Amino acid sequence: MSNKEAFYFYGLTLRLKHSLSEPMKKALLAFDKFKDALDALGACETVSAVIREHSPDTEIRRMPLSDGGEGFAQILTAAAGGELKELKVAGPRLKPVQAQYGWVQIEKLPSQVADILQIPAQGRLAVIEMAQAAGIESLHASERDPWHTSSFGVGEMMADAVASGADAILLGIGGSATIDLGVGALEALGLQFYDRDLQPVRQMTPARWKLAATVGSTLKLAGKMPPVRIACDVRNPLVGDKGATRVFGPQKGLKARDIPRMERWVDKMARRLLGCFGTDWDSYETELNRPGSGAAGGIAFGLRTALADVELVAGFELFSLWCRLPENLDWADTIFTGEGGLDAGTLNGKGPGSLIQRARPDQQVIFMAGRIDAEVQSRLSNEYPWVSCNALSPAHWPLEKALRETRNQLASRARDYILHS
Repeated sequence: MSNKEAFYFYGLTLRLKHSLSEPMKKALLAFDKFKDALDALGACETVSAVIREHSPDTEIRRMPLSDGGEGFAQILTAAAGGELKELKVAGPRLKPVQAQYGWVQIEKLPSQVADILQIPAQGRLAVIEMAQAAGIESLHASERDPWHTSSFGVGEMMADAVASGADAILLGIGGSATIDLGVGALEALGLQFYDRDLQPVRQMTPARWKLAATVGSTLKLAGKMPPVRIACDVRNPLVGDKGATRVFGPQKGLKARDIPRMERWVDKMARRLLGCFGTDWDSYETELNRPGSGAAGGIAFGLRTALADVELVAGFELFSLWCRLPENLDWADTIFTGEGGLDAGTLNGKGPGSLIQRARPDQQVIFMAGRIDAEVQSRLSNEYPWVSCNALSPAHWPLEKALRETRNQLASRARDYILHS
């Protein structure tokens, strides 16, 4: 018997023994969002209510997951005992929206967090979520078009944080609706564009890039910007087959026929920014292909090009330290997790997949997803036999119904597990 086979049967034996003799005593609820249906906090609350009703003696810990997208600011701020600030900013289509970002005291965080962020060990950290101002889920399907979306509101939140005395900024960039290279955010921070008559050009969505002949180099807040850290697990470059446009453009509403044209404009604007901020010509190709530069429509590229102290940090590693994931995992005998879809991406750095990979064979892991890829489920069964996969909706349901019923189906699957385990 190979080591892999031995590990499989060891896990299977432990799971069977656990299910037959050990009732659920300590449940960790660690859900990511169910896209377009239910946020991570709502998923945790839904299953928590079911457990309280049907297994009232079970201890519960809720640890909603975030990949930097929806819920990032709220989840991390709550975990650190911070507070949220609300303000009105420009949304992805430049219409005003109400947004929130968080304030936390750095010294209240686990010491490793300041180390991984490479920021001062004390002071105020602003936790900003790009999706609050430029999130794709805030747009109706008919409004999703990266030619006309902007990160301007993200820059407005950053400017507010600087004006309010932030010692560092942490930016989560998941769930964006843009491919604007962070031009909108930089515009909000003071970057100026001019036409051929040297008249200002504003609201610089990609559809308007052709109007600008010159880029001004003045950022009003450049000298006041604290360290900016971007939580990101995406390693895609800005351009090319694996770049922001070709990989993520269709998800954001970019039509297939427009991909080559958008790619050309992304390349052109990127080179304008590099020139504006004094990047050596010999380094252009390196910067365009730098890992992570294509994240969130290139905002990582834009901010790293324009600002003095901007670095990307591994998003899930940061989350793990911030929310004390190892401690919570070690505490639990049963783990409820899941997200909108179980697919190849789940086991490639996403929160629920990383959690599965860190769980022990003697723990029950109940994974619930709106849709489940059969091949990935088979892989999970082979490599992690203590994980139980549960689809929330029948395959024949139309997407609209599946999304509408997500909360009810999540509660139903949790109830079935508790009553029949």
